[in-house]
Order: sequence, then C-alpha cells, then structure tokens
Amino acid sequence: MTGLISIHVFKVLVTLLILVSIVNCPETLSKSNTGTCFPNCRAFSSTSVVEGSCQCTRFRHPTGCKCPEDQLGKYTKAQCLSDQTLQKLPFCNESSGISVPLNTCKCIDGYTPVGCNCSNIPDLLSDIPKEICPCLAQGDDIRGGNICPVTRFCGYKDKLNTNCLCSSEFRETGCTCTLDYFPDGCICDTNSEAIFDLETCRATKPCTGGTFANPTPTGCTPINCQSPDQTYKCNCVPGKDPIGCTCPNEGQELSGISPQACPCLSTGDIRAGTTCPVTEDCILGILDPSKRGCFCTANYQPDGCTCTSTYSQAGCVCDLLSTTYDSTTCLATKPCTGGNFTIPTPTGCTPPDCTSTDQTYKCKCKDG
Repeated sequence: MTGLISIHVFKVLVTLLILVSIVNCPETLSKSNTGTCFPNCRAFSSTSVVEGSCQCTRFRHPTGCKCPEDQLGKYTKAQCLSDQTLQKLPFCNESSGISVPLNTCKCIDGYTPVGCNCSNIPDLLSDIPKEICPCLAQGDDIRGGNICPVTRFCGYKDKLNTNCLCSSEFRETGCTCTLDYFPDGCICDTNSEAIFDLETCRATKPCTGGTFANPTPTGCTPINCQSPDQTYKCNCVPGKDPIGCTCPNEGQELSGISPQACPCLSTGDIRAGTTCPVTEDCILGILDPSKRGCFCTANYQPDGCTCTSTYSQAGCVCDLLSTTYDSTTCLATKPCTGGNFTIPTPTGCTPPDCTSTDQTYKCKCKDG
C-alpha cells in the first residue's frame, strides 16, 4: 500500500515539474501545444530554416518549419500541412501557359493561369485580381485599398506603408476613413466591399473644388459659399450667392438671397413683397405683412398689406413685381406726400391739391 502511494506522489511531482517548465519558458520561446518550449519561426515564408528548428505560424512559414502537434491553436496542424504542400509548389511562369492542373504552380503577378494555386502569404498576392485569388479576411494589406478592402487598423505613429483604417491610435492624413473616424485628410476606400460605404464616406468630405455640376472630391457635401464669385458647389447665403449655389429648403431661409440664385417660391417665400412678387392673401392671426408680403382682402386689410385692384386703401403698399395688378396703376392711386417737385414720393404718386404756398413736393395748383 505504501508503495502505491509513493508511485502516485512521484507522478504528481513529475506533472508539477512539467508545468513549471512550461511556465518558465524563456521569453523568446513560445509554449508549444506539445507541452514543451519551442520557438515560433521568425523567418519569412520565402526563406528556409533548419528542418524542425522552429514552429510554423500563419504568416511565418519558411521551408523546414515544424507544424503544431494538435488542433487547439488558431493555426492548426491541418492548416499547416496544407500550407507546407503549397509551400513546395513553384511559382507559375511564362511556360505555364493559360491553364494548369491544380497543385501545379502558385499564382504570381504576371502569371496567373487558370488552375494556379493562390499563396497564403499576402505579400505574394500583390496585383493579383481578387477574381483569381479572393481577398483574405485579414492580412491582405498589400492589396488593401485597391483590389481588396482595407482591413488593417492603423497603429500608433503608423508609417502608412500599406493602407490602414483610421483608429483611436492614428487619425492622420492618409489613413482610410471609417464610420467612427473620418478626419479631414482621410481617404475613402473605393472597394465595393469596404467597411465604410463609399457614398456615405464621400458625403463626409466638404466640397473644395470642381464646378457646381461636378464638385470635388466626388460625392462631397457643400458648405456655405465663401464668396459671391465662388465657382464650385456651395450653400447660398446672403451676399454670397453665386448662380448655381445650393438653395435652402425652407422659404424662411431665403432672406437676402437673390432670385437669380434661388428662384421665387409660389408660397412661403420670405422675400415676397421685396425681391419676389406677393402671392398669398393676408390671414388674421396667420399671415400679416410683418412676416412677409400679403394681399389686402375683404376681411383683413392691415397697414402694409399689398394693394390689389379691388383693395387699394391708403395704408396698402404697391407690389412693384406684381403680375396681377399693374404697379404703375397701383402707384397712381397713391397721393404724393413728400419728395420734391421733380421727384415726389411715393414713386408714381398722383399730386394732390396744394395745401400751402410753401409746399415743397408735387401738388396741384389751386386758385387763390
């Protein structure tokens, strides 16, 4: 009985020693799936190493590396063995022709016959169309931003050797815009599978050039016009409203903007009675001349309402742009009340009888 206990204790001690050896692996080595310390390969896949001297990894797979012993890691033995088979294939060349049997040669830029095998090393996929070698879900950085969508996130002080997505660590000019980070100077990924929809991305960019019809950058969003002479797409504002600028959606926002830039609206135009003709009737409690020009009506004739051929009382005003009541006729209903004999006011007024020998504006002479 004592002997059995001793054997059991010995096995436990051996197990503990193995665990300690795993925990205390040198920092330069990784803990392999076999329970012993074993270094991951550092050499690129295009090189060779001493047979079995390091463990293969997804992107470090030189000839001679050793595959993992189990299926626990992200990079499994089955994947590794498949990669080793691929590793041994030569690259296709001009003698490969336009078609080869499967497992004959690896696709390479310039030589991509039908049936060629795609490398699992992203750098070796450079310039190969995705129709021949589909984009990798991750790591296809060399083709990211042109043939494939950008998937790499920018790191701190990123050198931008390959396209990368703007991130919390890097939001400088040249990074690729994302839904969360689209700083000035970021680039929209034009790939159809980009993580940030191209149309939405372009809309985050202010227009900075081009013309009113074709502003740049493509798909940009116009900002307020900076000059009355601006020549590319912008939002009309008072005093800065070049022909072709983008007009406000609401009539109340058109104040100070010329009808040449933004045509008069049939209703609701704040410019009615000034630079646009009056089109609406005044309505008590709803619309009066303090809001915008409106016509005098039988039920409501506030001071300042716009004269009509039916209602032209003393307090109404003539609409010089009216298409329904001739302005000359309207002005003639107004008695002259100021100005001088040459230019009486209001313009077009009818002289009343003179009321004094000292009167200074146009009037009709009276006997006596």
